[in-house]
Amino acid sequence: MQAHGLTDKPEDVAKLMGDDARAGFVEAFKKVQKLQTQLDQYTDLTPEQADTIQTILPRDELNAFRGQYLETAKRLRDERALGNRGRSA
Repeated sequence: MQAHGLTDKPEDVAKLMGDDARAGFVEAFKKVQKLQTQLDQYTDLTPEQADTIQTILPRDELNAFRGQYLETAKRLRDERALGNRGRSA
């Protein structure tokens, strides 16, 4: 997001301009979710390690990004569906 002149805050996702930038966010967040799942399910973290992760990406912020991810992915899907429908008509 910094490459687009934005901060790394969930509320700035809506400010991404263009489908390529939004698709880039969706792909990047998919990777974050995959890594988070791996950490949650397959790793025995010490309390100190868990605290470090929470400091880097607090659960509330992760959830806010997840909401932006879901909205952005749906928007892209809907726009592509409309574009495909318009081409076939």
